[in-house]
Amino acid sequence: MWERYCASVGMAEYTPEDESAQRVLARADEAMYVNKMSFKQLYGSYR
Repeated sequence: MWERYCASVGMAEYTPEDESAQRVLARADEAMYVNKMSFKQLYGSYR
């Protein structure tokens, strides 16, 4: 039996406009989901 796993990574750089590290992590999370949706639109689902 084969099982598939995937990982997604989001990156964001701390900027002077960021109020906290939590905001930087939220931007990284947003970037990850935008990238994931773009991939699925181009190539379909990875499953």
